Amino acid sequence: MAKKKYTFIDLFAGAGGLSCGLQQAGFMPCFVNEIVPTFCNTYKANHDLADDQYYVGDINELNKHLDEHAKYIKGATLVCGGPPCQGFSMAGERIRE
Repeated sequence: MAKKKYTFIDLFAGAGGLSCGLQQAGFMPCFVNEIVPTFCNTYKANHDLADDQYYVGDINELNKHLDEHAKYIKGATLVCGGPPCQGFSMAGERIRE
């Protein structure tokens, strides 16, 4: 019997920190959304996905183009969304308003 393949859609993906943990748990990314190009380029450097499996831009715009990415999105096992790093990171200066 073939082992079930678990895939996930990574929203607000950043550089891919959340995806590392999911991959250690046996999931593989199938589609990624990140608004900041630099962060997405880091994600791309660490994952073996085709360029069309990424949407770099605002998720509101992605929602208007979901049909263009259906072959990657359809059948995903999990949808995850990363929390904003700035509010949780201990690195750098923590500015509170």
